[in-house]
Parts: sequence; C-alpha cells; structure tokens
Amino acid sequence: RAVFAAALSWDFDKVLGIEILEGLHELCDQKLLPRFDLHIREKMESETRREVDVNFIRGDATVIDEWISSRVVFANSTCFDRKLMETLARMASNMDPGCYFIT
Repeated sequence: RAVFAAALSWDFDKVLGIEILEGLHELCDQKLLPRFDLHIREKMESETRREVDVNFIRGDATVIDEWISSRVVFANSTCFDRKLMETLARMASNMDPGCYFIT
C-alpha cells in the first residue's frame, strides 16, 4: 500500500489512507497496520518516521475532505471514471499552493 510506502520513505507527521471497499479497508486497518506497528515501526531510521500517525478511514474520498489539508495526496486511480476524476480535481483545487495530488 502507498500509505506504508509513504510512512517508510518520508518524514510525514501523518499518513492517511481512505478506502471505499470494506474488504480492503479491513485488510489495511485490522491486519496490515497492526503488523506494521509490531514489526516495522521500531526499525524505521528516523524518530519522526517512527512516530508517524498512520491511519485508515473507510469511506468515499469525494465525501471525506480531510485529505484536502495534506501536503501530498496519492489516488490510485486506475479504475476511476471521468466524473470521479473531475470531482477529485475540483476538490484538490482547494489544497494549499505547493501541495501535490498524484494520480
């Protein structure tokens, strides 16, 4: 998952995953995140990375706007239709200047 890659690779304060599919949310939140906390977090090279807040929300990114305040947003958009991409683009236009929205 991109959430774990971000937590491992950069000094973010918070890394948030939004997943609309129940099965994928459950996998990340209830299986992968506890394993990350137990086996990987303590081995991360910087204190900032070890203290990163990693969290997953089950929901629709077009309804949940918590991500708009982020510095970097990644949307795995391989299955997104034009309407969804336009909605996300419109929402992303509210992000601060200098932030990144990656699809």
